[in-house]
Amino acid sequence: MEKLKNFSLSKLFSNRRFTAIFSFVAACVAWLVISVNQTETRTSTFANITINIGIEDSFAGNMGLEVVSEDYVKTANVTVNGPNYIVSGLKPSDILINADLSAVTAPGEYNIPLVAQSAGGTSGFTFVEVSPKSVKLTFDYVDTKDFDVVARADLITSAKGLYKDTPMLNYVGDSKKITITGPRSKMNLIDRVEVIVNKEAEISASQTYDADIVIYDKDGNIIENSYFTLPDEEMKVTVPIYMEKTVPVVPVFSGEPSDNAGLLMVESVSPAKVTVQGPPDVIEALEKVELSPIDYTSIVSGKSLEAQMILPSGTKEANSITKVTVKFKK
Repeated sequence: MEKLKNFSLSKLFSNRRFTAIFSFVAACVAWLVISVNQTETRTSTFANITINIGIEDSFAGNMGLEVVSEDYVKTANVTVNGPNYIVSGLKPSDILINADLSAVTAPGEYNIPLVAQSAGGTSGFTFVEVSPKSVKLTFDYVDTKDFDVVARADLITSAKGLYKDTPMLNYVGDSKKITITGPRSKMNLIDRVEVIVNKEAEISASQTYDADIVIYDKDGNIIENSYFTLPDEEMKVTVPIYMEKTVPVVPVFSGEPSDNAGLLMVESVSPAKVTVQGPPDVIEALEKVELSPIDYTSIVSGKSLEAQMILPSGTKEANSITKVTVKFKK
């Protein structure tokens, strides 16, 4: 016990020989720990690495095929194994996941294997697993085509005493056609394209509404728009509302020797009345339709002349009449 009481660590570490031996042993232990740690095998998983679908460099790409799948897995997880000092330094950017397109030789749906490889020359480790092992992709040719389009607004009605004219597509391009791009297998199914207003309303003046593109096959079934690339512009449909009124046709003359000299020569006007359609405010104020001026000096007794009707802007004759026959007295 007396010897233990006289023991002192400070005196022990003051001994140069002891300190040298202790430092050597500590260094050996530290080296051994580091060496074991660095050479120890480690397994690690890297999540959500983007799958590279390099179709441009494949046989399928050279054939003109494209990936037309909309909903497919776009990332995968990769498990690697190797020395701890290598694996611990890896980053997701050190790993590539490529889709093996070697089996794609024609349009169709394929289970495409996924293959992992190192990026940037990183090495010294092995790939244990890629999850999922494959991804389901659909390949097809992609076509672009113009389609005739019909605007519809079946739920829009006109107020009492007014009429609804044929709805019209308001579109920055051709108002009767739209361009659609999509996989050939789906494009070949398209029978007709409509732009439809789904709003219900009763209106007393022309209105423009947002509308949806609806694509049908020959059996009248709707084909989902998600298969196609459609115009970026918002579709809008104008629903024209018009009033119609029957008014008399009145000849007009130029070069008359006196007021109403031409009218006094008129025996009949055919048609004597016409029905004009147009905006309610214009039609309400319309009392008659005049003809383009007839030269008084061209009048021949008992003969007839044709003259053009002059309609207010934005109106039309209901029966597509444009010219009127004026017969003169003998």
